[in-house]
Amino acid sequence: MEPTISNVEILPFPPKNGFLGFASITIDNKFYLSDIALFSRMDGSIRIGFPIKKLNNGTAMPIFRPLSHETEAEIEAAIQKKYETLLMSSSGTIKESTNDFSESYPNSKKSI
Repeated sequence: MEPTISNVEILPFPPKNGFLGFASITIDNKFYLSDIALFSRMDGSIRIGFPIKKLNNGTAMPIFRPLSHETEAEIEAAIQKKYETLLMSSSGTIKESTNDFSESYPNSKKSI
């Protein structure tokens, strides 16, 4: 059984130097992945960047990432679709962020 992306959430920011905001996805309603960066491409589509942790020696270690190009393309397509829906619902204008992450990232205020 193939895993499915069961939810996509977008936290938009006013576009700046190609940065558009962050996304989170839920896989099979069981696994939540957040802090996926959104960047614009020249053709108007988005490019995604997965979170990394920089070590003291400067090495960047991925926190999570897809293991295949097909999976990354599937995630990118789902995020692109949700981002376009968000743009259409806000008349194509991204407003200033309120920095209230609770609505877009419901798990952000939970303690670990």
